[in-house]
Amino acid sequence: MQKFTVFTVLLTVVVVVIAAEVFVNDYLPDLIGEKPSDEYELPGKLDLSASLSANVFDSDGGSANGGGYIPSGGGDVRGEIVTRDPLFDQSSLESLIVNNKDLLVDDFGDVPSGNTDVSFDIEDFSGSYDRVTTRVYLTNDNIVNSGFTGGYLEPQDYDGFVYKTISLGDLYGLSVSKYSITNGQTIYSKAYAIVPQDVSTAGEIYSVMKVRAAEGLEVDVNETNTHGDASFYMNDVRRQHVAFLTVRKGGLIYAFAYPKDYHDQISALVKSL
Repeated sequence: MQKFTVFTVLLTVVVVVIAAEVFVNDYLPDLIGEKPSDEYELPGKLDLSASLSANVFDSDGGSANGGGYIPSGGGDVRGEIVTRDPLFDQSSLESLIVNNKDLLVDDFGDVPSGNTDVSFDIEDFSGSYDRVTTRVYLTNDNIVNSGFTGGYLEPQDYDGFVYKTISLGDLYGLSVSKYSITNGQTIYSKAYAIVPQDVSTAGEIYSVMKVRAAEGLEVDVNETNTHGDASFYMNDVRRQHVAFLTVRKGGLIYAFAYPKDYHDQISALVKSL
C-alpha cells in the first residue's frame, strides 16, 4: 500500500511538470502575444551584437580587414555605429607640435619659404613684392642670351675690392656678389653685382667708385654714360687688353672686367639686366 502511494505521487509530479512545460511553451505565447524565445531582446549589458558589429565594421561602413564583411548565411548584420574619440584633441596636438618642433625638419634641405613675417599679406596693394622674394640680379639665362656660348656664372670669393683696385670694404649698407662668367674652359669676364640696402644711395656709391677708380696709379676714368642710367670705363695702362665697365641701373650697380674682344656681348648683357 505504501509503495503504491509513493508511485502515484511521483507519477502525478511528472505529469504536472510536463503539462506545465507544454502550456508555457505552446499556449502561453499565443495568449499574451509575446515574441518567440529566439527573438527576445536581451538587456543592453548582455547584448553582444553591438560590440560584435563594432569589431567587424569601422565607423564609415568599411570592414576592419579592408573589405565588406558578409555573414556566411547571407543575412543582414545590424549593430550600433560606435563613435570613437580622436586620439588628440586640438590643445594636445598643438602641444605635441610645439614640444617636438625641432623634429619637424624637411630632410630634403632648405626650401625658400618667402617672407617669414606671418602678418604680411602677399596680396596687399600697399605691400612690396621685394619683401617676399629673393632677388636674382644676374642669371645664366642673361649670360647665354648675350652671346656667351655655353656660358654660365661661377661664384667667386669677394675680397672687398672691385677690379682688384677699387676698395669697397669700408662701405656699409651694401652687399657685393662676385662671379666668373665662363664656359668651363674660357673665362669671358669677371662680374660684380653691388646691391645697396637703401637703393636711394646707389648714386652715391657709384660716385665713390668713380672717384676711387681715378685715384689708381696709371689709371684714368672715362665716363661715357652709354649704359644704364650712368656708366664709366676705367682704363688701366698695366692691363690694356682688359676693359673695366661700371654701370648703374636704377638702385643697382654692376661692374664687369673683360677682354675687349667681348665688348659686344657685355653690352648685350648690360641691356638684358
